Amino acid sequence: MTTLVGTTTPVVVQSLPERLRYLRTVAGLKPADLDKLAGLGRGHSRMVEAGERYRIEALTLANLAEVYGVSMDWLYRGLGEQPTEEAIREAVASAWIRGPKEKPHSAKRVSRRRGSAQFRKGARAKKRPNRRV
Repeated sequence: MTTLVGTTTPVVVQSLPERLRYLRTVAGLKPADLDKLAGLGRGHSRMVEAGERYRIEALTLANLAEVYGVSMDWLYRGLGEQPTEEAIREAVASAWIRGPKEKPHSAKRVSRRRGSAQFRKGARAKKRPNRRV
């Protein structure tokens, strides 16, 4: 169990969704802004915070940890040095300066579309009229 001391009352942060919610609120980010900065799909961080995503890729964790300036070990398991609120805000400000990351899985989606039957037949092919009599 990790205890974060940033206010007068310690905040106990036990799970990954709780740590992400804490980091996002300290940084003052909306879930959509976090998705852009970390290169995630729309709504991905909200689903992780809600506990709806159980399997999280290492690349996703690395991107989130980079945005907040924390270690992956602390973010995933709560181990290691806890970040200060000032350090979190500075890391997010520098992430805004660097700009949003590219979405890592966009190449996979394109390759799936190219393998579809519609692509093989030709996306621009004219539709043939139904010749039923």
